[in-house]
Amino acid sequence: MKKDDSSLHPEELNNVRKHARLLLNQADALNQLPTPVDRLVATAKLTVNREVSLSQDESLLSRFSTNIGKIARPHLHGVKKLLGLLHVPSGEIWIDQSQHESKKKFIKLHETGHGFIPHQKKMYEFMEDGMLELAPEIEDQFEREANNFASETLFQLDKYEKMAADYEISIKTPLDLSKTFGASVYSSMRRYIQTHFAPLALGVYDLPNRSQGTNLFSLRRAAMYSPSFFKEFGAVHFPATCTESDYLGSILMRAKLQTHHICSLRDLNGDIYECAVHVFSNSYEKFAMLIPLKKSSKKLLIHCLN
Repeated sequence: MKKDDSSLHPEELNNVRKHARLLLNQADALNQLPTPVDRLVATAKLTVNREVSLSQDESLLSRFSTNIGKIARPHLHGVKKLLGLLHVPSGEIWIDQSQHESKKKFIKLHETGHGFIPHQKKMYEFMEDGMLELAPEIEDQFEREANNFASETLFQLDKYEKMAADYEISIKTPLDLSKTFGASVYSSMRRYIQTHFAPLALGVYDLPNRSQGTNLFSLRRAAMYSPSFFKEFGAVHFPATCTESDYLGSILMRAKLQTHHICSLRDLNGDIYECAVHVFSNSYEKFAMLIPLKKSSKKLLIHCLN
């Protein structure tokens, strides 16, 4: 399961948002939907090299192995595992061209963040002349900043949040908004949970793996909670694995989009709430969204996730 790769302290996030707004303004892209990603890249004085695909060109790493500091990603771990890369001297962004178009937009903006956020840009330029590498904790910080930069630019700062507030509270809303903003389903789901005023939680599972005669689902990413959900319910446990014979697994086995399942959740005060479970599945993963509805009698005999 992937760990949280976007958490920042408030002052760090504010700095990222400041530069995301600056780029959106410079590109005259505010409120233009879907977000004109290529214009943002060009305004940052970067280019995407469409002749290179990180999923195919295994020679890239060896070509630059004697000047690894010139690549804005010191610990490469093998080109095949990379989705995007910023080559600082040329200002070129290299991406895995086999990714879905909506995913490639986020990757482009992530790499743009490395080249546009001033302290990152200066650090990478400083590294050009030698074999210096970032300390792991700084590299991790830079990656989280770049992830947030991509999200803030793609979702136009507060515009996504304001639009989502006008829709029904449902897993269908981030699906619709993903098309509006030109984003992937996952990034739209994440933004929805991160910014919505309502209590919401999201678990993301791998597609079922047939194991020992049953379908096994594994939690793919760290569970996500809206601020109001976390304040009222805490970090509700999504099982690391479940099977089709479990309550959640049986829901995940069903149709591609269902929104009418009911379970119960206990809040931090011990009160029990009736909770809707919305499920969506695409070709890569399955999403389970929890939406608390109302307080219920403690005698209510429905499945409880915590």
